[in-house]
Amino acid sequence: MLTYAELHRDVWLAERLGCNVYQISIEALVNTSREIDPADMNSQLAELNTPPVFAYIKVPTEEPQHLGPLLRWGFTLVDTSLQFERAVTGSRRPRGEMNLRPAEASDEQEIAALARRSFGFSRFHADAQIPDTVADEIKAQWTRSYFHGRRGDAMVVAVENGRIVGFLLALMTADGVMVVDLVAVDEAVRGQSVAGDMTWFAQSQFPEAGGLRVGTQLANLPAIRCYERLGFQLVRSQYVLHYHNA
Repeated sequence: MLTYAELHRDVWLAERLGCNVYQISIEALVNTSREIDPADMNSQLAELNTPPVFAYIKVPTEEPQHLGPLLRWGFTLVDTSLQFERAVTGSRRPRGEMNLRPAEASDEQEIAALARRSFGFSRFHADAQIPDTVADEIKAQWTRSYFHGRRGDAMVVAVENGRIVGFLLALMTADGVMVVDLVAVDEAVRGQSVAGDMTWFAQSQFPEAGGLRVGTQLANLPAIRCYERLGFQLVRSQYVLHYHNA
């Protein structure tokens, strides 16, 4: 059964949501001889700290047998996340007219503002119990974490007429994969190869990278089409479930 030790506190997200936040790993769900009562599950989460409590879990789509118990425990399916990968390619060059460069400290406010208005498909936006303003601010603070040395290894921006119209936050994994951690393009310039150009530029910042990885949501069809055009292939999908006890 699920035990307290298998609930991992998410301090960063707790600060954004103003409540106790826990991540549950799918490995925590093991076979049990008895059905866990929803009230028992609620009690386990609530007793960890003063309510309210928010928890989340990601379940591989090839293991749908876990969905039933989670839904009975009070979790809600809010998203299906997709992960794409591709090999490193060096032949592509920027196709758009944007100026590409590494982000600078003075860009923080402008990038946060772009993030605040650019995401509508995230799991936080899909959760009816999280206001859109809060979901928007989560993305804005995500970008600010880079400027304060808390997340990401590089950030690149696309600039048009002195205005930042796109950004891409990247990080390197221990196994040498460059991950596109967060990317946004201003609505006015979408469809102009900005995301592809920033991906190429970010890749050039990590000559040691052995591959590229990016994620999006099943509902975000424009992003899926964009990544497929860039040569990414779907390699993994997960159901994302949220739990609120208040």
